[in-house]
Amino acid sequence: MPLIATMLMKNTLVEPRRHRRRGEPRPYIIDRYIQSKYIFRMSTSHALATLVITVGMLVSGITDSAARQKPNFSGTWVLNRQASSLPPPVSAVESGVVRIEHREPSFSFRRTYVISGASREASFTASTDGRETTDTGARGETITLTMKWASDVLVLAMRIQGPGFNATNDVRYELLNGGTRLRATEQGRSPQGDHDAVWIYDRQ
Repeated sequence: MPLIATMLMKNTLVEPRRHRRRGEPRPYIIDRYIQSKYIFRMSTSHALATLVITVGMLVSGITDSAARQKPNFSGTWVLNRQASSLPPPVSAVESGVVRIEHREPSFSFRRTYVISGASREASFTASTDGRETTDTGARGETITLTMKWASDVLVLAMRIQGPGFNATNDVRYELLNGGTRLRATEQGRSPQGDHDAVWIYDRQ
């Protein structure tokens, strides 16, 4: 075979070596660039996924917190004498109105009862976080009370001390019927007599 033909066949079958142009990036630099872009995209996707999960958890926590929000007892409540269970000595109560201002953690209670045709008033202010509150009664007695949550029920513990006089009054306050009714379950212990009463009030 002539030499020229042999050279032509070699040039046809063998791909000549490609020379890199001036300024053209090296192949391995391009590979690293592509790899870095891929890693950046993966990192960005992971960060976005983490952000979405975190926001979802926060929203879920806010929703759960709202669902667990404590009831508010604020309002004017009228004693339902027939629905209540009032043994002596509180059986003498003929009618009554309770006004409550409840702004967590402050709980202000003021009631007016009618006994033998005469109005009897009493009031107290407590903190629903369990902090102890001390006050002085109309006859100079020391009144110590605490109030705290037990699920959706507010529990009042009152201690009254005076000269030769000690009494306790424990009450559980809870809302019924979608917040239209207030039930106060009371245990009273005093020298005048002990009583276990259930007071039912309807929202005015």
